[in-house]
Amino acid sequence: MSNGKNFCLLSTDNLENFVVDDELVYESIKEKNWNLDVKSWHDKSVDWNNYDAVMIRTTWDYQQYPEEFFSVLETIDRSNALLINPLEIVRWNINKKYLLDLAERGVRIPPTVHGFHIDEINFDTIFDVEGSDSLIIKPTVSANADHTYWFTPDNLKELLPKIKESFRNREFFIQPFLENVIKEGEYSLIHFGGKLSHTVLKTPKTNDFRVQEEHGGIIRAIEPSEKIIKTAENVIAALGKIFSQGKISTAHSHDDSRKSINGEIPFQVRVDLVRNKDDEFELMELEMIEPSLYFRTNSNSVKNFMEGLEKLLLG
Repeated sequence: MSNGKNFCLLSTDNLENFVVDDELVYESIKEKNWNLDVKSWHDKSVDWNNYDAVMIRTTWDYQQYPEEFFSVLETIDRSNALLINPLEIVRWNINKKYLLDLAERGVRIPPTVHGFHIDEINFDTIFDVEGSDSLIIKPTVSANADHTYWFTPDNLKELLPKIKESFRNREFFIQPFLENVIKEGEYSLIHFGGKLSHTVLKTPKTNDFRVQEEHGGIIRAIEPSEKIIKTAENVIAALGKIFSQGKISTAHSHDDSRKSINGEIPFQVRVDLVRNKDDEFELMELEMIEPSLYFRTNSNSVKNFMEGLEKLLLG
C-alpha cells in the first residue's frame, strides 16, 4: 500500500457500552501516510470502492443482524477493497460449529452437545450425558456472552424457562463449565499474520463467569507458558489444514493473488484457551471476525500489528 492509499476500520454506530482501544493504532497508520477512516457497518452511504482495504474491527452488534451484516460484507468484497479477514473466513467463523471442524483435526474442545431445537434436549439426563454437574448453554452465533447460561442441578428449575425462551428458535451448544474459568481465567493469544503478538489472561469478577470487560472481567498481560503457546500453534496449524483442504477459500473474489498472509492464515486471529481438570488446554473460541485485540496491554502490540499489516498489504 503506497502513500495516499485509503484504509478503513469497520465499526458500528454506538460503542458506548464497550471497551475499545483501536485508537492506539490510529497514529501508526497515519504515520505510513495512509488515509484512515473508521466507518460503521450500518452506514449505507459509504462507497467501499474508495478504499484499498477494509478491516472488520469493532462491529460488536453484528450478531443481532447477521443477514444485514453479511450483505454489507458481500458488498465490500465485491468492491475494489480488500476485506480483512476474508469473507469466506468470516462466514465460517460466525457460527461456533467451526469448533467441531477443528476438533475433527485434533484440536481439543470441551465435550459438546450441538442442538437446533431446545425441546429435543432431555434436561433430566443432560448432566449424565455431559459427565458434569455444571454446564453452559450458549448460542452458536453470539458475541459478548449474550444468551449464555451457566446451570447446575440446583438452579436448573429456576433458569429453564429463560433457557427455553432464549433457545426456542436459536441453535446452541451445551458444554461442561470449566471451573478454571473462575479459578485461573481464560487465556487469549493474539496473532497477526500467523505470528503470536501478545497474550492476556481474562478473569471474571466475583460471582460471575463471564470474562468480557463489558461484564466486569479483568484483563491483564501475561507471558504465556510454552504449553499454552504450543496449544495455540496447534490450533493455527489445524486452521491451516482446513484452508489447504479447500473447506474455506481465502482468496479475494476479484483477485486470486490478494490472499491472506501465507496464503492460508487470516490476518487477525485470537485463540482463547482454558485449562481443564486434566491440566490440558481446551479451545473455547477462535475469534477472527471482530476480536478484542487488547492493544493497551502490551507495548509491542501496535508494532506487531503494523508489521503484519504492512506485510499483508505491501507483500
